Amino acid sequence: MDEELNNYLESGDYLPEFLRDFHEQKKFFKLMHHLQEGNEGQEHTPNWVDGHVYTIDRVLWFFAARGYTLQKCRKNIQFKEISIGE
Repeated sequence: MDEELNNYLESGDYLPEFLRDFHEQKKFFKLMHHLQEGNEGQEHTPNWVDGHVYTIDRVLWFFAARGYTLQKCRKNIQFKEISIGE
């Protein structure tokens, strides 16, 4: 892998700022799992740890290695905010 690309992937700069810290990632995935409560027992519903690892370490890394990143939608719609708290 190209050194510049490897450094970029290792830095985590491809992630939204609030997901660049491991502890904030954990809070986010716990919150997301909690807000999706009631999905337990449904086929293919991962726990928050599996969702965290797969999303950050596999899906977003895969996209970043190919030049894609997450970004906030620019549509003029009132979206919900992500508040992971302390």
